[in-house]
Amino acid sequence: MSLAMRASLVLLLVACGGGSPTGPSGPPSLPGGGSATATVDGQALGGFTLANATHAFSGGYTISLTQTQGTVGRSITLSLMNIPGPGTYPLGTGAGVSGGTGIYVDAGAGWTTPLSGEAGTITLTTLTDTRIVGSFAFTADQVTGGATGSRAITGGSFDLPMTTTGTFAPVPERNRNVIRATLGGASYNASTIVAAQASNNALVIAGNNTRYSIAMTIVPLTATGSYPLGQPGLASSIVISAPPGASTTGPLCCWSSAVGGATGSVVVTSLTATRVQGTFTFTLPASGGGATSALVATGGSFDIGLP
Repeated sequence: MSLAMRASLVLLLVACGGGSPTGPSGPPSLPGGGSATATVDGQALGGFTLANATHAFSGGYTISLTQTQGTVGRSITLSLMNIPGPGTYPLGTGAGVSGGTGIYVDAGAGWTTPLSGEAGTITLTTLTDTRIVGSFAFTADQVTGGATGSRAITGGSFDLPMTTTGTFAPVPERNRNVIRATLGGASYNASTIVAAQASNNALVIAGNNTRYSIAMTIVPLTATGSYPLGQPGLASSIVISAPPGASTTGPLCCWSSAVGGATGSVVVTSLTATRVQGTFTFTLPASGGGATSALVATGGSFDIGLP
């Protein structure tokens, strides 16, 4: 989701007034039934005056919690996509990933989860056409309305009636993808992922977040097994880059298995007509753009729905 789109979502939730993120103590009281609670920067945001949950498209859910005290309005909105059922999912994600975004609005100022793939989590324990139960926590960054810094939303929970607006097909396999690793010594979880297959049985997987973009090619993908980097026969290739302004601790760009000295492999552990799963490790030499030292990935894993 682009910054402009996220800003638009926040603006839709803006309320008038001002104040700090505190609320009345005691159990929440929600018109229409259900319950919800959350803490913002360590202070309870209780007494929600409005809460609702909707299921408006395949795998798409929206949970909105609003508190109004006089002229002070605050809200938390969770927008989820590609959710196949109960489970734990990351917040701070976009296309091709099961997860979503979190937004917090306080008196016209808005904060939203960055597309880091690791801004928080939501756990859904009950998910039906009539009810949703779960918990959440996330850290949101300033985005609009004079917001500054970040907001930590913790201890979130909800048990709400669900409004379902149609009959929806299951979430397509191609929309449920995961790429994880320890990359450059830090945790990496791709926030957006896309996969494509070529006529020569090549599989291309591309993922990115606020730190790194990764492009992985396996050719020909015909069976499980090890695909060494850049070697004839069973071969794979990997290119890593980082966009300007990325939150890396080192150089911004770039690393490639096409450069001499690259080591590692992609191991395909499961291959069906609809999904491919596997692991990867590598050491990629710098290939320009300011990078001067190798980039190391350990504990890499992927779970990709085939297009």
